[in-house]
Amino acid sequence: MYAGTLTVGGMIAGGDIAAAMADSMPPADLAAITLRPDDLAETVWRLVDERSAPEAVIDVIS
Repeated sequence: MYAGTLTVGGMIAGGDIAAAMADSMPPADLAAITLRPDDLAETVWRLVDERSAPEAVIDVIS
């Protein structure tokens, strides 16, 4: 068994919050604060596959 934590710091592209914000923000501004689902999936896969860290942080700043 493995338990890990993924801390998400930003909106997820295609998610309901990103969709709601799309009407009120210019696309370039929205892109700057939106994370790609593929990047999140890759990070989760790495946590499970490698099991070398208990947590990972993915955000729009780093």
